[in-house]
Amino acid sequence: MTVAPDGDPRLAPYRDVRDADLRGAHGLFLVESARCVARFLRACASGHWKPVSVLAASQHLPLLEPLAARAGCPLIEAPMDWIAQHSGYRFHHGALALGHHTEGPGLTALLAGLPSPRATLVIADGVVHVDNMGALFRNAACLGASAIALGAGCADPLGRKSVRISMGRVFSVPFTQVPSAALAVAQVRAAGLECVALEQAAGSTALQAWRPGPRVAVVVGAEGRGVSPELLSHCDRCVEIDASHDPLAGDGDGPPSLNVSTALALVLHELRRGH
Repeated sequence: MTVAPDGDPRLAPYRDVRDADLRGAHGLFLVESARCVARFLRACASGHWKPVSVLAASQHLPLLEPLAARAGCPLIEAPMDWIAQHSGYRFHHGALALGHHTEGPGLTALLAGLPSPRATLVIADGVVHVDNMGALFRNAACLGASAIALGAGCADPLGRKSVRISMGRVFSVPFTQVPSAALAVAQVRAAGLECVALEQAAGSTALQAWRPGPRVAVVVGAEGRGVSPELLSHCDRCVEIDASHDPLAGDGDGPPSLNVSTALALVLHELRRGH
């Protein structure tokens, strides 16, 4: 552990932090809050992630110093006021970490790593809001999803807000990015998983009536439009969560629906109960 002097070059990436700048210029991502930093360092110690450094106020050293040493990660101590002033925001509560934005496994490797005989894969297509992206990972970790495949248009799960909302679960749920969710569904079906779209559509099966097999891929779509008709056509079936009547609904409103991360949580909970 070292105390940051004025002009320490290691502090430069922490100044006025912006996700786009970190990714574009340095190939890095930022982790904020002591709990998320601790989870990141544990993942680094297991060899799954590569850290750059940790910047922390003194009150977090008892938690983070041994974890940083185990991960082989430099830890820089700085006053809380300095961290807030130079990083440009205060959500971190005095603990930040930088990691390398490395390419994850391809879909083939991700499928090969799924557990047997039971596994649940999540395929997300066009989930653009960072809040929902973080919540997808948090739900997946809590409710037993094995991995996540992210289709075109999805938010970066390593954006600092996504990491924070996931409570650092992005570091424990394996994920990959795929250029086409439809092609991913075809490959997943060929690997023997039942692909189930989560959508309100004609001919869908009510969630409580669904009897899933042991290996399932749950497909969720973008906020607003949901799972596209094209992607629906590639899935084995469609499952729908029954909604209450909306007395204020007007023309063109469509049926009441849940936020994508909330809907996924309900489905994963049912899968966990069924398995």
